[in-house]
Amino acid sequence: MAAGVLPDVFKGKKPDDFVGECIVINALPITKDQLQVCRVNVNIYVPNLEQDRLVEGEIKKDRSQPNFPRLKELTIQVDDLFEDYDTDEYSIRVEDEYMIENDGFAEHYNNIRTVFRNINI
Repeated sequence: MAAGVLPDVFKGKKPDDFVGECIVINALPITKDQLQVCRVNVNIYVPNLEQDRLVEGEIKKDRSQPNFPRLKELTIQVDDLFEDYDTDEYSIRVEDEYMIENDGFAEHYNNIRTVFRNINI
């Protein structure tokens, strides 16, 4: 990985009391065929930006807007990890990518859905 340090990584789900940037990796069931296929979700969580807004003459804190620059930076770093993983035995490729608001937590996450293929001999 080039520049930057990735945040904490968790398997399965984000801890209930965790606050801040993190990556959560979870996998859907794997097929039992000779060519095994599994979809793996890599979710990159980033707290929303904190901005001052003038509301009816008062300055109020607003944390509703995603931190697009940081989401992009971390997503590029994670995407780089998946490049060129295609061998005779297994391959990993990014299938889809989209941003989701994590309701009630003042954060957004980028979901990177990958496909893992493995030859089960």
